[in-house]
Amino acid sequence: MGGDEFSNGTFDDPKHKVNGPGVTRTMYSAGVGAMAGTFYGTCLAAWYPDPIQSTGKFGGIPGRTDFRAVGRTIFRPAMWFSLTAGTFTAVECLMEAGRNDVQDPWNSLVAGLAGGGGIWM
Repeated sequence: MGGDEFSNGTFDDPKHKVNGPGVTRTMYSAGVGAMAGTFYGTCLAAWYPDPIQSTGKFGGIPGRTDFRAVGRTIFRPAMWFSLTAGTFTAVECLMEAGRNDVQDPWNSLVAGLAGGGGIWM
């Protein structure tokens, strides 16, 4: 296996590692989560078989897609993905800081529990 500028060619080599303070890592992962959620919401809105409508105060036009409802369909997954990714990274950084920069599976385990708790809400 040949290496490139992002890996040394081993199978379990992390391809992209974000270094720096916990706030930077948390904001980066929340941004990546928001992008993934936006992609998911866009796919959901594009392939939804029925018109996406909201039950507004004035009812709207039946059978036509409402722009605000499409925005909500795209925004909600982006918000939840961002919240989950940010929670995971923030808790992982707190675990590393609390344990004197020990990087082991326990940090990811506790962070995964916290991220899953965010999904459960």
